[in-house]
Amino acid sequence: MGAETKSTTKESTSKINTTRPPRENTTVEPTHRGDGGGVRYLVDADGTRQEVVIPIGVYKQLLEELEELDDVRAYDEAKREGGDPISLADMKADLGL
Repeated sequence: MGAETKSTTKESTSKINTTRPPRENTTVEPTHRGDGGGVRYLVDADGTRQEVVIPIGVYKQLLEELEELDDVRAYDEAKREGGDPISLADMKADLGL
């Protein structure tokens, strides 16, 4: 923690600032077993949830799912644009592979 991070696998993944401290006057709300298993919320003085802290495994799974969604959106966009399909062999030749 403590540094600004950016996913290197997809350009479309936005920057996440991990250096910002929690808002003033926030406390950690205790979680219950049925509340996401390890998910914690930072709440203000009124008890309103302001931020969420999730386990690293959940975070990694969310990133994977976002990347998959990005791939699906790119596929859908390519299908809408149309164009002539090319073979894998032709694509590799064009890329010099």
